[in-house]
Amino acid sequence: MKKSIFLAAIMLLSATVASARDYQHSIGVNVGSALGVTYKGYVRSSEHFVFQMDANVQFGATGKSIGWLSNKEGKSTKATDVDPFSFYSFVVNPNLMYQGNAGEWSWGALKWFIGGGIDAGILWDMTNFGSIKITDHSIWGKVNEHVIGGIEFDFKGAPLNLGIELRPGLGETFYIYDGGYMSEILFFDWNANLSLRYRI
Repeated sequence: MKKSIFLAAIMLLSATVASARDYQHSIGVNVGSALGVTYKGYVRSSEHFVFQMDANVQFGATGKSIGWLSNKEGKSTKATDVDPFSFYSFVVNPNLMYQGNAGEWSWGALKWFIGGGIDAGILWDMTNFGSIKITDHSIWGKVNEHVIGGIEFDFKGAPLNLGIELRPGLGETFYIYDGGYMSEILFFDWNANLSLRYRI
């Protein structure tokens, strides 16, 4: 009897939670320190875990860096001697996040989310703010590991989601010369974005 009541309660709770969301996927744009397209969707039948995939052009700026700078002859310079620099990058970025409900009203619902992800792509147009030249090559590879967190509002009068997010992380940019020598810089990498998605 107790088992039957427990199963009935679970089924009722599942039905109630499922009715609170009427969409599975959303697609839209990011605007901020990253500009691009974004997709977000619930993981299978989960009500809390979401997957997000972005393709962004990012503008970034960093402070002191760590790593090594090498030229094609293999001569290295400590990247800690590199002054702050700016750059542009194009990256593809998957994220996995846990999403919870912060409040619900007749005109919409507020959600919060936290998780992590990576991005990978290319970086170009690096500009030094100081005296040490980073490289004589305009395009480098770039990877990043970051946490992501923010809030998202689901409008009930229109199939739109509006979100704000922050992504602090560790970035790495590298260049491999034909002789096998590699220049590598590790730096604090972040961006803050506003996203607008259409629910489908």
